[in-house]
Amino acid sequence: MWPKVVREEISLPVRSIGIVATSEEIRLSFKTGGIIAHAYVNEGQSVKAGQLLAELNLSEITAQVNQAENGYEKALRDFTRAKNLFADSVATLEQYQNAETGLNVAKSILDAAQFNLVHSRIKAPAMGSSSSSSHVKMNLWPLDFRFMPLGSAVKTGSCEPDFRIAIS
Repeated sequence: MWPKVVREEISLPVRSIGIVATSEEIRLSFKTGGIIAHAYVNEGQSVKAGQLLAELNLSEITAQVNQAENGYEKALRDFTRAKNLFADSVATLEQYQNAETGLNVAKSILDAAQFNLVHSRIKAPAMGSSSSSSHVKMNLWPLDFRFMPLGSAVKTGSCEPDFRIAIS
């Protein structure tokens, strides 16, 4: 006769070698190249959505914004002058159109400089409500350090992010 079959739950330990990772990871980089001026978080530190993680030295970028603002103001004055002179039949249509094009170019340069200024700071992206938290993991790029020291140069066009956020 056969022994009686009994159903029961058993749990066996599983031993394995591998890497434990979160199911989702967000890679963050500066839009522009520059020198890291401030890193506000440490590896492994929890952060909230919108929290400032790091920023570049803004000296050069701020100077570019100031230069673009001055260029735009001059182009606006030139356009206004050319428009008035064209209305009085003193300036030609070509001069008026050139001043208008100069104004449009100056505005585009200003917009780009302001965009670069805003994106010279890395913030934790919004993930759900503003009270949601995530876990920061500093990338080991560009050098094999446990963190990116202040003064490290970052470059654009790299395949590697400057920071990674592991969402847990």
